Amino acid sequence: MDIVIIRPFTVVGAKQRPDMAINKFVSCALEEKKITVFGDGWQTRDWTHVENIAQGFYLALTKEKARNQTFNIGNGSRISVNEVLKLIAKITNHELQLIFSPRNKADIKDTFADISKAKQLIGYHPQKTIFDAIEDFTEFYLAEKFGKGFENISRKVLFESKIIATKS
Repeated sequence: MDIVIIRPFTVVGAKQRPDMAINKFVSCALEEKKITVFGDGWQTRDWTHVENIAQGFYLALTKEKARNQTFNIGNGSRISVNEVLKLIAKITNHELQLIFSPRNKADIKDTFADISKAKQLIGYHPQKTIFDAIEDFTEFYLAEKFGKGFENISRKVLFESKIIATKS
């Protein structure tokens, strides 16, 4: 029996679970609520647009060279939580109110997907960036909250925002 193992890294996109970081951060930003950041914000993730994940799954399931292999599917780059928060401030055009709390010792400090094998064997090349993922999620969130017609609002906002940080 042939198998393929896929390890997706920090999936982000529209219809994301409400308990995930991008969902929490964007919804708090748009609702002008405080955002809790666990740790100092310099922990990193390999944030990956859900469309890149779908592309990786498709390639792994359709390419002969994928048989009996394991693939990391991510963006192949690390971006800190602080950098993501700056992008959210730009995209939402909202001032962020951050509260820093101690990091859970069980949380992994950094994640990074080495996607070289997926590139080489199945031709995986992520097309969407974390900026795209946050923008898509913001548009989805606004459309869900306010109805149709708000889908493209994040493309129209100014990209200058301030971030206010406090410690808890």
